Amino acid sequence: MARVITLCAPRCLARGLMCAALVLQHHVAESARGQVTAGAPLGAPAQPQWVSPAPMFQVGPDGAVNVDQPMMMPGPQYGGAPTMMPGPQYGTPMMPGGVPLEIPQAASPMYCDCPQPCAGQPCPPCPTPTMYVQPCPPPPPPPQLKWSVFGEALWIHPTGADMAHAQQQNGIGGAGTVPFGQIGVADPSYDIGFRLGGEVRLAADAGVFASYAFFEGDAASSVGPPNIVGGGGAVGSLVHHPGAALTASVGPVDATYDIDFQLGDIAYRKLLVRECNQYVSVFAGARFAQLEQDFSQFGNFGGGQAGAINTSTDTEFVGAGPMAGIDGAHQIGVTRFSVYGKAMVATLTGQFDSNYRMVNETTDTLLALSMWQDDRIVPMLDYELGIAWTSPQGHLRFAAGYMVSYWFNVVTTPVFVDAVQANNYVDVDDTITFDGAVGRIEWVF
Repeated sequence: MARVITLCAPRCLARGLMCAALVLQHHVAESARGQVTAGAPLGAPAQPQWVSPAPMFQVGPDGAVNVDQPMMMPGPQYGGAPTMMPGPQYGTPMMPGGVPLEIPQAASPMYCDCPQPCAGQPCPPCPTPTMYVQPCPPPPPPPQLKWSVFGEALWIHPTGADMAHAQQQNGIGGAGTVPFGQIGVADPSYDIGFRLGGEVRLAADAGVFASYAFFEGDAASSVGPPNIVGGGGAVGSLVHHPGAALTASVGPVDATYDIDFQLGDIAYRKLLVRECNQYVSVFAGARFAQLEQDFSQFGNFGGGQAGAINTSTDTEFVGAGPMAGIDGAHQIGVTRFSVYGKAMVATLTGQFDSNYRMVNETTDTLLALSMWQDDRIVPMLDYELGIAWTSPQGHLRFAAGYMVSYWFNVVTTPVFVDAVQANNYVDVDDTITFDGAVGRIEWVF
């Protein structure tokens, strides 16, 4: 009878390998958590280390031990790059210490993580493939439109167009009559005007503004005869046509004089300098202007056409043209106050319509009539200086300053009357200046 001997070597060997695998698994897991006892060797240089979850051991039906493990690689402490090939069975690849490693994909553009905001621009190329990368933030959206509205009060008066219309004298006219006293002048004084407007900011450094200004100035003058011992005092007119054959008035002689203007501006503004305490901008656009002058004198005069004589003139200009200018402001220290200034030039093309009339209202007789039209180019120069206060939030602004506006090559009432009396309409031009104080309130929203 044959004796059957069962060998247990394969089974015993399998049990031993399983025990060894369990011990090795426990040791590797403890090492990954930094719990390896002091003095345990970390491995010789260039030896691999585990950088992903601990390997799994399986025993097959045939007693063989299968090791299911991820790919190993040298760690950074051994001079290797902390890069690994991820696999779907291992999840997110990890750097030593549990830090996720993000791998740039060639199919999508990536940018380096710059120390300063990227502002939508690509950073320099990454120095190594292992640099942590991410897309730069998108550029900020364009600023929202900002509006401002303002109102100005103009306390100004015209100069250079005063109308001397009558004089005191020692007789009614003719030989021996000389000036003897006061000259009557219709001189418009300071009066109130207004300017309204608004601006829309199209970008951080550009905008469009429009404004409308209106002013009416008026004056009145009355001249009586001078006190002369023995009598003979009278008032002579300085606006009558010499051919009307009129003598002086026993007085009084009254006059009224109005000067009005309207201005409309529209322009594009560009910011050149914008700092925390100052700004400078330039602008260019178009200007519309209307200037009106109305004068009238009334008195009872003697002579061949004696009666109540009314002498009047009206001169109107309407024109438009390009304009350009510059303005700026500078903050005073750390206060909310600032000094500001602006200047503008314009060239207006238009026409002057001027009329002169002498009427004897007693006899309803037209004594003289002159109607004249002349095309002109009227240059203009405006400037303003002042001080302003701005609220902490920047929504409210008050300003006060001094402004001057020059109108060149215009037909004024005095030069027009001189042209009628001399029957000469050559070189009939003058300059009117409007100057005075300006106050402004502005709201930005």
